[in-house]
Amino acid sequence: MFRKFLKVAVLPALLGFFACSDDKTGGVTIDDNAVMAEGSSSSKAPDEIDVVIGENLWNGTVGDCKVKTDSDESGYWYIWSDDVDGGASRIEFPVAIGNDYSNDVYEPVIDECKGFCGTIEFGNTPNPEAGVGFLVADYGKTADISSWGGLCITYSSDVPLRISIVSELTDNSDIKSMPQIYLPSSLQADASESTITQCARWHDFSYSPQPSDTIFGDDVVVKAKAIVFAFIGSSSETKKFNIKVVGTYDESLPQISVQPEKGSAN
Repeated sequence: MFRKFLKVAVLPALLGFFACSDDKTGGVTIDDNAVMAEGSSSSKAPDEIDVVIGENLWNGTVGDCKVKTDSDESGYWYIWSDDVDGGASRIEFPVAIGNDYSNDVYEPVIDECKGFCGTIEFGNTPNPEAGVGFLVADYGKTADISSWGGLCITYSSDVPLRISIVSELTDNSDIKSMPQIYLPSSLQADASESTITQCARWHDFSYSPQPSDTIFGDDVVVKAKAIVFAFIGSSSETKKFNIKVVGTYDESLPQISVQPEKGSAN
């Protein structure tokens, strides 16, 4: 099943390359973060997220349209849903997608949301899911992303979400059979803050097909294919999300407090 999700990412990746090749390649570099850390942020736009991460891989608040990877054709956001399994969940966007190059890229969404945002319409099925993701290597290839150390995500979400590592070393037929972490909804974490940051080391990502047999994230990121976010809702719910920043692991930022249960893929 999950192989179909990976194929979904190919078109946005190929088309997104042309969109980003004009003037949207600028991200937040390590040097930029150092300036922000020192409190000198006079050039920062009002909507930018003031989060200092080891290295920001993608910052939607400044209009990045590509996650920093080692290839030009990976790192572009795509969406997926349970319709490939007979479900009816879907993600709707606040603006029409597309640009001068294609009708199938998400640059207008990032510009509008200062992040990657949408409304999830969960289908009328027992365990509906929909999500987003990005390839970390060209389709059919892998990349070693162990140097990231893990991930820090700044986001808002009305529902909990699961982040999985797709790798050559995992069973790519099932998204739930991969090393993963669970993040709380931003409402659950702190009702006074609409946007939160959560960090996890690669070792925090895990999957246990058997209680005595656990696969950890740092075992598989050496041959990674994609990072996939799954929003976990209830039948017929309508919920919102906005992913603002994706960065490498930073132990000084808030760490995940919700862990997958051992011996369970759910």
